Amino acid sequence: MDLKNFSFSCPFCKHLLNDSEEIELVTKRDSGTEGRIFMSVAFGNYTFRHIPETNFTLREIVDFLCPHCQTDLKAPNHKNFAQLNMDVGHNISFDVIFSREAGKRKTYVITEDGIETYQG
Repeated sequence: MDLKNFSFSCPFCKHLLNDSEEIELVTKRDSGTEGRIFMSVAFGNYTFRHIPETNFTLREIVDFLCPHCQTDLKAPNHKNFAQLNMDVGHNISFDVIFSREAGKRKTYVITEDGIETYQG
């Protein structure tokens, strides 16, 4: 599946969150420190870049916010996951949830056919 053909958007304001290669989100830590994270659109690729550069502590829970509406992207039914929409076609989108826990590399795509799991 070529994910560069899909768009990722905020489930609240519906604003586009990615270019062809990266998804951009705001991070917020318990200390109140905020930054910008740029994550790969490829499932299973858990590399990222962060501005400013930072090292997340293993098992640290990070909040992810939409850079446009500033809404917390915490998944409503999975408190340690963040949720995005993956727009795959005309008015068709799937939920994508990914771990908010640093070091826990898990992503799930929820479709009408079931749940696809990715981990690294």
